[in-house]
Amino acid sequence: MAFDFSAFFEKVKEKASSAASAASKKTSEVSTIAKLSISQKQLESDIVKIYSELGKAVYLAHRDGTDAAGLIAENCAAIDEKNASIDQIKAEIAEIKAKAEAEKAERAEAKAQAEAAAKEAAETVSAEASEVAEEVKEAAEETAEAVSEAAESAAEAAKEFTYTCEEVVEEKAEEIRKDIQDL
Repeated sequence: MAFDFSAFFEKVKEKASSAASAASKKTSEVSTIAKLSISQKQLESDIVKIYSELGKAVYLAHRDGTDAAGLIAENCAAIDEKNASIDQIKAEIAEIKAKAEAEKAERAEAKAQAEAAAKEAAETVSAEASEVAEEVKEAAEETAEAVSEAAESAAEAAKEFTYTCEEVVEEKAEEIRKDIQDL
């Protein structure tokens, strides 16, 4: 059986394509998570600035004796809005990671199933090969026995033929001696 290079290279091509696709998908996931994380950090930085501005405004309002309730409510609303955005970003990141983990688990399961199927196929082939090897061994033993018997038969026939030839030669030689004596 000749090695099928075409099928081999097709499998290599499929594996390379699959690996490239997986790498591209993973790169996209990492990129998306990185962008979301940067947005989250920016929102957290904005909140720190609002806290600072809020503290300064409250201090100035207290010092000047003015009412800061509107400014406080406005800044608290801005902080709440940014915290809501952060929560949404965290949820998106968690969803991306969960999806990636689920896909990883699916690939691991598929790989385990493929390995189990390959092992089962190898065991089946091995068992069948053992059966065929036993049949070949039995056939070889039977053939060897038949050849041995045929060789013994041929040797016996050759011996008989040799004795027969010797007898014929001796009889002819005796006849020739008699013919010579008669002359």
